[in-house]
Amino acid sequence: MTEIYGIELEMIHYGCVVDLLAIYGQLEEAWKFITIMPVQPDSDMWTSFLSCFFHKNQELSKIAIEKLLK
Repeated sequence: MTEIYGIELEMIHYGCVVDLLAIYGQLEEAWKFITIMPVQPDSDMWTSFLSCFFHKNQELSKIAIEKLLK
């Protein structure tokens, strides 16, 4: 986006990617994306990731809850 459109990436852009991945059950991909982002995830990011509950991944859900509570 930066090179082609000149748009600087912000937290909202990263959050959208995490949200889409988590909603469609790509939890491992969402987790990998969060760990390689050049910014620290915020509470909105962890809230998006909490859709893991809906996909029955309790291990990743616990991590998201811990991060959100911090």
